[in-house]
Amino acid sequence: MPTTRPFAYNSGTTISGTEQVGSIAIGVSPSLNYSQNAGGVRWWNGPDEDLGYVIAHTTLSGTQPNPDNVSAYLGFWRSESKTENSFISLTNGLFNQSFSTGDGCKNYLNNNGYWTSWGGSISGIVTDSLFMELDASNYISGSWSDETGNGNDATINGATWLSTDGGIFDFDGINDTISVPHNSSLSLSTTTQKTVQVWVKFDSLGGLNQQIPVFGKLSGSFGFDGYWGGLFSNSGIVRCVTNGTSQQKISNSTLTVTTNTWYLLTFMSQITSSSNTTKVYINETEYITNSHGSDSYNESNPFYLGFIGSGVGSLFLNGKIGSCYFYTKGLSTTEISQNYNATKSRFGL
Repeated sequence: MPTTRPFAYNSGTTISGTEQVGSIAIGVSPSLNYSQNAGGVRWWNGPDEDLGYVIAHTTLSGTQPNPDNVSAYLGFWRSESKTENSFISLTNGLFNQSFSTGDGCKNYLNNNGYWTSWGGSISGIVTDSLFMELDASNYISGSWSDETGNGNDATINGATWLSTDGGIFDFDGINDTISVPHNSSLSLSTTTQKTVQVWVKFDSLGGLNQQIPVFGKLSGSFGFDGYWGGLFSNSGIVRCVTNGTSQQKISNSTLTVTTNTWYLLTFMSQITSSSNTTKVYINETEYITNSHGSDSYNESNPFYLGFIGSGVGSLFLNGKIGSCYFYTKGLSTTEISQNYNATKSRFGL
């Protein structure tokens, strides 16, 4: 199914449930009926964003060609492929510039009233080894698109999208989950650390000795291969668990979190006995450091948000998730701080 979103020319104030860049309105609320001229303006479906990065522009003469043969004030360009180099080439060619990064292109475009689907610069997060990027602020409808182009699109199972904090998913703590199909790159490795980052806010901390997952990729087999991260008990203790084919490692933090506060939860791990290869950060501070132990892995279950894993008895997250980033490397302290500082203002921090 193509990934498209609604656009309108809007020279007035920002319409509730939309975002505004220059005179371009971007529909971000699934509850608005764009076919009925929501906000009093005419809406157009943009191009398929799976095929390349899109730039939206205004045509103030109203002569933009369109299939309805009516006055239209919006137009679109799209890069030849969904790569940073292709996006840079398109921007430089259109505007006679010499940018070397997608972020530089986006900053220029936004400052001059153009909208673009280029995602790296929306958040300013680290892009090196970024294998999956799910950002609820860019959710439109249907599946939740992976903005890296690696195809890790997520299926929404009951979680509700809300426009607050720029766009988030609300989990009811009963049976809501979001799942991403198995990919070996989303599994733990014996040779390199993997990193999961999730912006999360807890509505409830669960009960005594209960395990409340934020994310999980845990096998239902006897060996309980995989991993998960979240909370343990009603005191708000942060916990991460790594499982190989032969052993389990449970690590708890000295930090306790509270409800109604946004946190950037960072989990890194590698199936090895090397020291400090499993780490957990809350915002910019490390609270867990451990080693799993020499082991192997064999799980092939989906990656879940708000749940531990298919085939495993688990409670569910009662809270909110704003975004999830997965890296096929361990992030440095500097990189963790970069991601936190680049995105925290959206969550009121």
